[in-house]
Amino acid sequence: MSSLPVNGIPLEVEFNRVDPSSELPQAITCIQRLRIPLGNETAIAFYSSFHKALTHGQYGFGRSERS
Repeated sequence: MSSLPVNGIPLEVEFNRVDPSSELPQAITCIQRLRIPLGNETAIAFYSSFHKALTHGQYGFGRSERS
């Protein structure tokens, strides 16, 4: 894809009821969905889980591409 649509790409956000103990957010890119974790007990833990996911996230289809 060389450019995004003018109005952007719609993003769906939901709570992760599939794995309620999960502490990390999950991105499902093929359907533009973000699953918010339910396993964090405090706002600080919630923020920390997003920071961890953005800092140490995986690339590709479940493969970690490290150089």
